[in-house]
Amino acid sequence: MLKQALILSSLVVVTAANAQNLVLNGDFESPSYGSNGHVRIDSSNASSLLPNWNVIGDNVAGIGVGYLSAPSQEVDLSGYADNGTTGISQSLATVAGTTYKLKFDYFTNYGNSSLNVLLNDAPLVSNLQSNDGWNRQTYTTTFLATGATNLKFMSGANNVSHIDNVSVEAVPEPASMAAIGVGLVGLIRRRRKA
Repeated sequence: MLKQALILSSLVVVTAANAQNLVLNGDFESPSYGSNGHVRIDSSNASSLLPNWNVIGDNVAGIGVGYLSAPSQEVDLSGYADNGTTGISQSLATVAGTTYKLKFDYFTNYGNSSLNVLLNDAPLVSNLQSNDGWNRQTYTTTFLATGATNLKFMSGANNVSHIDNVSVEAVPEPASMAAIGVGLVGLIRRRRKA
């Protein structure tokens, strides 16, 4: 029984480790952009105002709680000057052959703006737009990694393309989940017999 418990616990640990968010500072909560703030971020201040992210086009904006009804801090990809060629990127330690789930919150100026998501410069999501007025929405998709991944978010138009709560997590393999289930059933049966 002890041997089964050790095997099961190691499977649980491996599965939990695979579900870890690979994106650093994906919630953009630190540092503070100030209440109702709108802070320009470029290559000269990105390391302090947008840690772990690279700025593309030298002009994005940190959005404080309350700005355009933001419920938490966000990043405006269209930038301080509402430019359609700006964005952010981060390199992720993804493993070739593994499926990952990408999830993020977004808000675009209804009908006037959009955002794009690229993996290693290949389009994953194009011209994503809010379809619910000024309300923020959540987008989820999966992708198969071919090795390390450069995740890039770009403004697709000139006006308001916010993102928040970015996460990338490995999707547990069905075989691993089945093994954990079988192990749990076996432990329960053994315990009942004892």
